[in-house]
Amino acid sequence: MERQEQMQRDKMERQEETREMQDRLARIEALLMQHLGIRTHVPPTPRTPPSPVTERSGPQSDDHPGHLTTEISPS
Repeated sequence: MERQEQMQRDKMERQEETREMQDRLARIEALLMQHLGIRTHVPPTPRTPPSPVTERSGPQSDDHPGHLTTEISPS
């Protein structure tokens, strides 16, 4: 009977340690996100979609740093 109580206490301690670690991890993640900047976890502000012609033009691609184009801009 005593052995079962000991196992139960150990289990409770492990659960408590797990909760503490999860809290610590959540705080670290929050600090990391804050340090890296809002851009990492907030979606970009929606803007009106440009027409297909302006989307493909070369100089326009600089206005969309996150947008991938198949064109190679001259350096």
